[in-house]
Amino acid sequence: KRDGIIEMIRASTYFLAVWDVEGGLRCGDILLPSPWLLWELGVAEAQGIPWRLLVSDRIEKGTYARLAMDRQHYVFELHDFDRRLKAVLDEIASDVARG
Repeated sequence: KRDGIIEMIRASTYFLAVWDVEGGLRCGDILLPSPWLLWELGVAEAQGIPWRLLVSDRIEKGTYARLAMDRQHYVFELHDFDRRLKAVLDEIASDVARG
């Protein structure tokens, strides 16, 4: 399974990480994403694949705030997921067009 995920990421031209609380961890009142999501993001980074992060507002901000601070992270609320997804996909399309 792990090797299959690595191969899928390696075959990608861009990686979009979507972090929600499903499969995540609860530490007291704090919600953290699944540790596998951070691992997948690390695989993309190690392969030199450009990436963006779309993250739920329910995830603890400290989990992602210092992650690649030079990039904009897209935070969504349940009611605006579609709008935020479109924004990040538009940015990815723009990045790809610029080469």
